[in-house]
Amino acid sequence: MTMLRVNTHNRCPVCQKPDWCLYDPDGSAAICQRVPSDKRVSTKDAGYLHRLIDNRRPRVTTKTKAKADTTDWTAVAKRHVRHAGAELLDAVWGLPAGSHKCLPLVGYNPDDTGGPCWTVPMVNGAEQVVGVSRRYGDGSKKSMGRNGLFVPAGWQDRPGPVFVVEGASDTAAMWAAGLCAVGRPSNSGGSEMLTALLSQTDEERAICVVVERDEKGNGLWPGLDGSMTVARYLRKAFPKRPVKWAVVPAGIKDACEFLCHTYIDVEWEDRGWGLSKVLMDNAVFAGDDAVTLARMVVEMRDALAEMQDRINNL
Repeated sequence: MTMLRVNTHNRCPVCQKPDWCLYDPDGSAAICQRVPSDKRVSTKDAGYLHRLIDNRRPRVTTKTKAKADTTDWTAVAKRHVRHAGAELLDAVWGLPAGSHKCLPLVGYNPDDTGGPCWTVPMVNGAEQVVGVSRRYGDGSKKSMGRNGLFVPAGWQDRPGPVFVVEGASDTAAMWAAGLCAVGRPSNSGGSEMLTALLSQTDEERAICVVVERDEKGNGLWPGLDGSMTVARYLRKAFPKRPVKWAVVPAGIKDACEFLCHTYIDVEWEDRGWGLSKVLMDNAVFAGDDAVTLARMVVEMRDALAEMQDRINNL
C-alpha cells in the first residue's frame, strides 16, 4: 500500500483536512491523524488507519461460518432478577436505594463461574435485550452476548436533554437525580444503536454526549476521543438536531462521582439540576471539529476556571 501526503487538492477523505494525513491513491484507505479508528498505525506518521474500500483478498479457510446468536437474552436476564442481592448494587454505586430498578431486569447471580456478580441487561436500539453485563465485587466486568445500551424504562417521558453517558452506573445515577440519560457500553461504542434509539424522540430535543475525565499519563484521553466519535456520528445521523458534547468538571471522573460527592447536603434532584446546568452551560455543538481542537477547548476552560479560583482567593 503506497500512501501519499494530503494537500489542498487531495484532502483527507476522513477528516477533510489538507494536512497531516495520508491517503491511498486508489481510494481504498487513509491514515488520519485526527479521527480515531480501531487500528492505530505505529510509525513516524502515526495516525489511525481507515479502510474506505475493503479490496483485500478473502482468506481461504476450512472453518464453518459462525452461527447466529439465537440465545433468548431476556430469559437469561430474568433468571436472576428476583434475587435479593440485586438490592446491594445501589450501595456499590453509592446511589439511593432502589436506583438500579430504573434499568429493567437487573439481577444478582451468586453462582456465576467467575464468582458472585450483578447482572445488568444491555439492549439494542429497539430496546430488545441482546446481552448481559456481569459486574463483580472487585469492580471487574464481563459481558455475555452482544454489547448494548443501558436504557431506563420510560426514558422518553423524562423532560430535558437526553444525556448520553458511559456505562450503567452513570445512567442510574443521572436517572436517580431526575435527568434523562441512556448509557453506551464503552467510550466509543453503541453509535448505531443510539441512532435507532434516539430516532424515537422529538427532533428538537437536545442530545448531549457526556465526556469522562479518564486522562492517562501518556497523553491519551479515551473518554474524550470516544465521546467525540459518538457525538460526530450522532450529528451526522441527526443533522437538524442540537447534538452537543460536554465534559464533567475538572477533578471529577464521571457523572456518577459528581452526583455522589458534590452538593451532598441537598436532595438528589437538586444535584441533578446542578449537573445539568454545568454540562449544558459548557456544552459544545458536535461537528467536524478535530479531537485536538476539542482538547484545546477543555484545557482552556480548565485553565480559566483555575485562574478564576485564584482570583477569588486573593
